[in-house]
Amino acid sequence: MTVLPEIFGKKQSLTVFLGHFFLIMPYLDRLLP
Repeated sequence: MTVLPEIFGKKQSLTVFLGHFFLIMPYLDRLLP
């Protein structure tokens, strides 16, 4: 079963990406007019 860790890793990286995205969102909102 090598597929399960791969999916878990992708889901984890996606969660990290979304976390950073929502952290950066206010700064982008402030920069954009």
